[in-house]
Amino acid sequence: MRIALFGGSFDPIHCEHLRLAEAAQRQLGLDKVVFLPSYRAPHKAFGAVASAEDRLALCKIACRNLPFAEVSDLEIAAQGTSYTYLTCRAFAEKYPAAQLFFLVGADMLENFFFWKEPEEILRHVTLVACGRGEADVHAAHGRFCRPLPYRL
Repeated sequence: MRIALFGGSFDPIHCEHLRLAEAAQRQLGLDKVVFLPSYRAPHKAFGAVASAEDRLALCKIACRNLPFAEVSDLEIAAQGTSYTYLTCRAFAEKYPAAQLFFLVGADMLENFFFWKEPEEILRHVTLVACGRGEADVHAAHGRFCRPLPYRL
């Protein structure tokens, strides 16, 4: 099984999130894309505008027509700051035979090695860089997602 984890504040979830998930599913041959709204994102100084419960509900509504999509409340149920390494660890334990990917916006890659426990993240998942916006070369050519060679 091939599963991509797609975390974020999703405040709000929008069409670009859904297009990135569709592109990743198609290009990587994914069985599932799991949307993981964060309870509190560590890189957002002021937090989300909408409540965690509202963002979770909106993700479920937005994903209802994507047969490969699943919305998880893992990070919201845990409360506190949502750290990617904990999420990746939990999914690796839940799906030990699966090949796991983590979708990340290309803009977030610059600071990836400043995230909490980046080595542990890479032990569990393959990072996939997703282009954002018209200026991104990958987005402009319709190739939104690309696995990165970072793997421990």
